[in-house]
Amino acid sequence: MQLLNDPIVQAYKLSLGGESSFRHVITKCQCIYSDNLPKDVHKAEKVDDLYKPLPYSKILDNIKFYVPIALTEKYYPALTMKSIIYDMLNCKNIKKVETFYCIIDLNFKQHPPCADYMKLEYRDLFLSPNDENLFDEMSLWKYLLNIFECLINGTSRYGDKDAYDLAFRRVFEFCVCVLQTDYDYSKKKGSKPLIMECLNYNPNQRTRLNEITKYLDKLFNSGYDFVMTVVKFALLVEQIRSEN
Repeated sequence: MQLLNDPIVQAYKLSLGGESSFRHVITKCQCIYSDNLPKDVHKAEKVDDLYKPLPYSKILDNIKFYVPIALTEKYYPALTMKSIIYDMLNCKNIKKVETFYCIIDLNFKQHPPCADYMKLEYRDLFLSPNDENLFDEMSLWKYLLNIFECLINGTSRYGDKDAYDLAFRRVFEFCVCVLQTDYDYSKKKGSKPLIMECLNYNPNQRTRLNEITKYLDKLFNSGYDFVMTVVKFALLVEQIRSEN
């Protein structure tokens, strides 16, 4: 990737000292950093389909109920996370966007991908096709790639400095954080990382990385204000290329 040759990117990579760009993220369990964990560290109860996309006039009234749930031992499954992210990207109120983000961020920190019960939930979040009411029937991963294309060709809604801009930045950062955390833990445990499934990656067919590397190079040079997340994602892709 050409962006990795940028002096500022090289300086940032050097500053990490070989560690993850999300090393500051503190999950409840700290599985990535510890080998001696209680057996029940990931004990939790599922919240079945609690959240559904709501008419926007009713969202604020219901949000107050969702946040406390994310702070308990219960967790949000893939469908709930999809619905929250979808509403984030379609919300016109900045305060609501931030509240939505707090919900999925807390859910992630309480219940990261290293929890056995969450591994499949995050896979479902990124890769399972959706119905017509969510992401135009695409998986979240394909929907993100579609947004990248729109950003590159100038047909995206992004750039009006409104709630959508904030929502996309938050969602993009959240997705890269999940993928990096899952990669770090999967590497430690010898399991297949979610990002390699998203990229359909095969060490013997590395050309499959071409699409995402082209997107990231173009987004890096686009002048958008989420360039740091682009860099973090690029470092993850480069890590995959060098370690597999």
